[in-house]
Amino acid sequence: QKDPLVLKQSDKSYLINTAGASMHCLGRLKEAEGLYKKKIHLDISQEDWENASVGYQNFALLQILIGNLLEAKKSFKKAIQLSKKVKSVKQERYSTAYFAYALFQLGDMVKASIEFERAGELERKYDPSVRYLYSSRGVCYADFLLVQGMIEKALDVTQENIKICKKYNWVDDIIFCHRSLASIYYCQKKLREAEENAVVAIEQARKTGRQGIEVE
Repeated sequence: QKDPLVLKQSDKSYLINTAGASMHCLGRLKEAEGLYKKKIHLDISQEDWENASVGYQNFALLQILIGNLLEAKKSFKKAIQLSKKVKSVKQERYSTAYFAYALFQLGDMVKASIEFERAGELERKYDPSVRYLYSSRGVCYADFLLVQGMIEKALDVTQENIKICKKYNWVDDIIFCHRSLASIYYCQKKLREAEENAVVAIEQARKTGRQGIEVE
């Protein structure tokens, strides 16, 4: 992998991260992993702590995808530390929400609950107009709530989330919100609503080529 031919290190970091994200989306995970590592090392060498935090987040999300949850947990912790170092509420809210999700996947429900609450507080600090985590963070939170049996709250979170996602046309997040709604309505024994949302999620995923949509 050759480095981009640009002078500014920040531009090089951006291009490497973009290439990593592209490999990630294409399922070329080993290549994505290498590019994310390169971005992190570059940002740290420049003492660009906020962008290094972004790098650790992307690397950790990839580790969740390949099932390396302990590495994901460690990387999210580093992302949180770096976001705090530069007082970036924006990046800290991302890192904390996904750290909570990693804890949830590891089965540490008590710590996951604490970290999801912290992430929600950071979200509202960053944008006082929102009630809950949203975008993919909101989807992760809804999954956690559903497993915890907090079905009504999971529904409230997801309904708020899908409004925001539709407002900004975040296609992937809209698909996952419909997947969440299908699961929630199924738990409520509202089978017609569950089927409707499952069909929407699957059809939209096929149209966009989105892989990995599963409806419980």
